[in-house]
Amino acid sequence: SSDVCSSDLEPALPIVSTLSARGERFVPIVERFLVELDRKLALMEAAAGEDDFGAVGDHGHWLKGAGGTAGFSVLKEAAEAIEEHAHAQDRTSLDESLQSLKALVPRLVVTDPDNVPLSQSRTAER
Repeated sequence: SSDVCSSDLEPALPIVSTLSARGERFVPIVERFLVELDRKLALMEAAAGEDDFGAVGDHGHWLKGAGGTAGFSVLKEAAEAIEEHAHAQDRTSLDESLQSLKALVPRLVVTDPDNVPLSQSRTAER
């Protein structure tokens, strides 16, 4: 029996924000969230490296709320795991959860990649 699931062999699909899908006016909010997410992820990793479980838990709590607000409900489960493992001071599980989050982040997109990016469509209208 193999430990590899068939889903592990499939290419990772983009995760499109449900907020930006509601209208172009929400795109800047999602773009700001993604910038802040990169910053928070770096802070979480640094805090985990210093065994600052309180800070990691705080960043996980931020991500749990902000990720859903920005239209990325998939982040809620990862953030809950990070928050839980930080509170339990379970470094091994925390590191695994951070790695899972890091695998999700490159898949997060503001708009559907099959469509023309909104920034290009705005430029074309000028």
